[in-house]
Amino acid sequence: MFLSKNWRELLCRCETCVEFYTCSGINFLIDEEDSIAEYEKMATQKRQEKLQQQEGVELDFLNKLSHVAKIEIVSGINDMKTELQSFMESADSSKTIMFTSVDVHKVFENLAKKRQRLLKVIPS
Repeated sequence: MFLSKNWRELLCRCETCVEFYTCSGINFLIDEEDSIAEYEKMATQKRQEKLQQQEGVELDFLNKLSHVAKIEIVSGINDMKTELQSFMESADSSKTIMFTSVDVHKVFENLAKKRQRLLKVIPS
């Protein structure tokens, strides 16, 4: 059943009908705040609040880090990007690329090996 966008406005709101809706347990049909548009608006608002809260937590985390720790994070992200790029470049471009869990483990193993090499060169 397809209804027009404002079908609720077409429902009768006389005293008898309102009483019927209430007795039948369907009085929500004439409630303007029970529309799908209202639920979508509330969901959008909640999503925005959650994103803002998340951003606040992330910024707070970053602000608490030392300069060296921040550089380490950026370096790690860059290493991962480089490793993923080289992995994808090594794949046959004429075929559809299909990554398996083995491929993902290999990428992370390569990252771990690179990290170990760096730790050997730069003592802590």
